[in-house]
Amino acid sequence: MEKWSFFSMRNFLVLPIILCVSLLNAFSLRDQGYFDVGIGAEKIEDTEISGVTTEYYPGPNVQASVGMAYKNGLGIGLSYQFNYNKVNKAFTKNSVQKNVDDAQEFTNYSASLNFIYKLIPSSEIGFFFSGGPCFVVNSDQKLVSTATAATDSTSSTVVTDGNGNIQTVTTEVVTENEQAADPYEYYDNLSFGYQVGGGLEYRQDKHKSMILQLNYLRSHIYRSTYNAQDPTIIDSSDKDDLEGFYGSFNFRYYM
Repeated sequence: MEKWSFFSMRNFLVLPIILCVSLLNAFSLRDQGYFDVGIGAEKIEDTEISGVTTEYYPGPNVQASVGMAYKNGLGIGLSYQFNYNKVNKAFTKNSVQKNVDDAQEFTNYSASLNFIYKLIPSSEIGFFFSGGPCFVVNSDQKLVSTATAATDSTSSTVVTDGNGNIQTVTTEVVTENEQAADPYEYYDNLSFGYQVGGGLEYRQDKHKSMILQLNYLRSHIYRSTYNAQDPTIIDSSDKDDLEGFYGSFNFRYYM
């Protein structure tokens, strides 16, 4: 009985060791470049600018990246992502805002430099952490009017009638408002930010892997004002911090 217990205990100790060794040596490591594509969803936190609070629905997130993964677990990459979030409602403390020039959706484009560290890089399944600065393009929460102002002018023409009399003819020319099919358009703001996150990577083989990740993005969002006579004159001083959480599922290929 004691002998059986000894061998049973040894088997229970040896089995996890064998599994760990096989996991740590799933494949031989080497420095590899990679590219990946992914899709997911993003949640934007409520923003408040000049007393106006805006809520957003969760929206889709699409991303792609290229980079270099080193056998010591470190990595560096460039990533691009696009987010779309429809506005749920915008309101002040007393009422709901219903201005026709309020943006009804929010789009976000960002390009980021990511620094990556993967725990146990030789394993089939491993956790990783990433983060870095971003260059961000955010749509403004106010729309630009596409209407043009009406103008008028007069012109004088000197003519001679059949009897030799000289007459001056004054003509008034009026240019009507030219209203576009869409009376408003979006204006994009440029800003900088950063993102941090991490996730889980499953390496199928030396080349293919699947990634599940969660990230936090911080930047700025604007609610600009435009000059009534010249919409190109823009005051974008009013802004709030933009905070977004997004998760995605990525397919990666190592070269």
